[in-house]
Amino acid sequence: MKKLLFLFYTHYNSGRRRSSAYASALWAALTLGMINAFSIMLFVNFTLLKKYSYLNRRTWEQNLLVAVITYFILGYHILWMLYKEQELEAMQCPPDALRSGNRKLVFYIIFSIAVLVAMAVRYYTL
Repeated sequence: MKKLLFLFYTHYNSGRRRSSAYASALWAALTLGMINAFSIMLFVNFTLLKKYSYLNRRTWEQNLLVAVITYFILGYHILWMLYKEQELEAMQCPPDALRSGNRKLVFYIIFSIAVLVAMAVRYYTL
């Protein structure tokens, strides 16, 4: 996770978002995690959300919205406590390894989005 945050941090630290590179890196990592979580939930057909609804008056879509908001709020604070900005600034990486890591990250993001789209098409066409 620390390497993922480092890759996002170095990306955002070199662009226009230099002043908010740390926060942007945390949000990007959480968003990538949410994309993967949605793919898994679509794969299992949302059965857990429907089965374990904590309030019967709410629909599972509302529970999903509450879960997403909770995930981002708690996830941001947990990452913020575990990985400090100074740690990411202090990390060093050779330029070749950084380029290789960035290529792998871009591939992983594209792959994750493709899997999410495939799962969504599968879920909504059944």
